[in-house]
Amino acid sequence: MTGTEAGLSPWRDGRASDGDGGGSVPDVSPDGNLVQVPRVHQARAPLAVRKAKRPRVQSRSIPFNPAQSRAPGSSTLPSLVPTMCPPMSALELLRVSRTFTAPITRRRVVAVDGLSCAVDGGEVLGLVGPNGSGKTTALRCALGLLRPTSGDVRVFGAPWSSASRASTGFAPERFALDGRRTGREALELFARLAGFSRSEAGARAGRALERFGLGDAADRKLVEYSKGMNRRVAIAAALLKDPRLLVLDEPFDGLDPLGNLLVRDEILARAREGVAVLVTSHAMHDLEAVASHLVILERGRELAAGTIDSVLGAAAVTRLVVSGGDATSLARWRAAIESDGGRVLAQRPERESLEDFFRRRFGSGGS
Repeated sequence: MTGTEAGLSPWRDGRASDGDGGGSVPDVSPDGNLVQVPRVHQARAPLAVRKAKRPRVQSRSIPFNPAQSRAPGSSTLPSLVPTMCPPMSALELLRVSRTFTAPITRRRVVAVDGLSCAVDGGEVLGLVGPNGSGKTTALRCALGLLRPTSGDVRVFGAPWSSASRASTGFAPERFALDGRRTGREALELFARLAGFSRSEAGARAGRALERFGLGDAADRKLVEYSKGMNRRVAIAAALLKDPRLLVLDEPFDGLDPLGNLLVRDEILARAREGVAVLVTSHAMHDLEAVASHLVILERGRELAAGTIDSVLGAAAVTRLVVSGGDATSLARWRAAIESDGGRVLAQRPERESLEDFFRRRFGSGGS
C-alpha cells in the first residue's frame, strides 16, 4: 500500500491526517491539480514511538504557473517588480501634538498642536517662533525625550532606537560640563562614550578643537573657558561621531562674531556632506545665513513652512553695493539705472560692519 493509499500525502511531512477515518481531505498532486485524498483511520502510536525522532523530509516547491496568476477577466500578468520606496527623511514629525495640565489651575494647555515637518539629508531646517510658541516642546518630542500626546516621530523611517541614537548628534541649549576637565579631556570622554578607542578618541578630540578654534586652549580647564568657548565645546561634542542627523538647540547663544562664523561654516559644511541639520535659534540673522528650510511656530501651530525663499518671499529690492568711485561716477551709474526703468531708493555711504571688522582683524580663533 502506498502512502497516498493509506491516507498520507507525499507533499506533507509524512504524518497521517487527523480525523475519524471518514470523508476526504484536499491535497495537491504532482501535476499541480487539487485532488481529494480518502481519509483512512490510523491508530494512535504509543508515546515512545511518537517522541522518536522522525526522519527529515525534503521539502518540494510547487512550480509557479503564470496562467493561474492572472486576475479574473484580465490578460496581463501582475508586476513582480517591487515598487521603489521614496527616500526616507532623516527626521519626520507626523501630526505631533503635546498637551499638559497646568499644575495649579489644572487647565489643559496645548503646547504643540498637530505639527508635521521633516528634514532630509543635506537640508538645514530652522525651527523658529516667539517665546511660548512650542519650539522646545516640539524639539523634545522630535528627540524622543518627550512622548507626544498624539502623532508620531520617525527617525530614518522608524521609531527611535539605539541605532538611530548612535547616528544622531545633539547639542542642547544648557550643556553641563565638568569644569575640572580640560577641553581635550572632555571631548575625549565623549568620544569614548560614543564607542571609539582611546587613540581614535584622542585624534577626534584634537581635530574638533582645532576646527572650532580651541586648539590653543585645549589643555586649559573648562572652568576657565568663556561661555562662548564652552558652547563651541558642546557643538564639537555633538559632531564627534560624524552623525547623520544633527540637532542644535540655540547654537549661536553666547558666541562672539568669530564663534558665529565658525559654527555657521561647520553647519553648512555638514549639510554639504549630506547631514540633516535641525536648528532652533532666536538669532535670526545667523539662522537665516544657514537655513535652507524654515518652520515658524505660533502658539504650538505651524504658521509658515517651506524653503526659506518661499517663506520669506522673493526679493523685492536688489541692493547694489559699490566700493570706490567719486560723486560723478555715482551720478552716472544712477542715471544709467533710472534710464533702464529702475529706481534708486537710497544712496548713502556705509561704514564697515563690525562682523567684517572682526573677520579682517582677527581672522580665525579667539575666545
